[in-house]
Amino acid sequence: MADLTKFRGAGARSDAGRPTDPEAIFRRAPKGGDSLPDLWRGQTDALRGWVARRAETDVLIALNTGAGKTVVGLLIAQSFFNEGLEHVVYACGTIDLVKQTQREAHRLGLEPTLRVNKAFTDDGFETGKTFCITTYQSLYQPFSPFRNKFEPQAIIFDDAHASEGYLRDAFTLRIDRSVHGDAYKNLARIFSPAFEDIGRLELFNEVMSGIARASLLVPPYFVHQRRAEITALLKPLRANKEDSSFPFSWGMLGDHINQCAVVVY
Repeated sequence: MADLTKFRGAGARSDAGRPTDPEAIFRRAPKGGDSLPDLWRGQTDALRGWVARRAETDVLIALNTGAGKTVVGLLIAQSFFNEGLEHVVYACGTIDLVKQTQREAHRLGLEPTLRVNKAFTDDGFETGKTFCITTYQSLYQPFSPFRNKFEPQAIIFDDAHASEGYLRDAFTLRIDRSVHGDAYKNLARIFSPAFEDIGRLELFNEVMSGIARASLLVPPYFVHQRRAEITALLKPLRANKEDSSFPFSWGMLGDHINQCAVVVY
């Protein structure tokens, strides 16, 4: 999560009538119907453990599958919001999980805004009336409103252990020979001397021709040396309509090519 310590204090939105203790928030939830009758022991222990460490920059909460971690995360999100932090975000892996989390929030009497399909479902988040549930993809892309206008002061990552793939995709540029044929060939030409220098040119050529199936790391020093040439070659691909994901990945990595790990296969 973001460093919360610098956001607390002067200037923070706060409301003395809103509890910041997550158990107190739960006790205010409506009862009956589809509401949650009570917190489970594991949920209570997790929330109390978090309260004891809530001033820390990063806190990991581990619960078994089916132990109700979504409820824990939602109560924490509402706690941060009630504390006065702006732009509190609850991140999920998929849109289906976003909607599932929204249903759990409603059972708690909470009314978060959703951010799906490049749009907010209402103005609650934008006007500072509630927190937002969205996807990892919405957070980790260069044109996201969460990267500028609505930079989060707290983020709850749902299923953080399963987020690696989403984050890797956000920070990966894929040059597919079937989509970017000319660029693929030109990159092979650029990288060829690197593999000649390290005595792997034959294997590199076999991989490029499809004879061998292997993944080869381009020596990092070579990427750094040829970064300007690589950048000039890749930049025009933003206009390729066959690869709608490229502009997003490029926005994350375009200024950092010299720091990227380049793998050819």
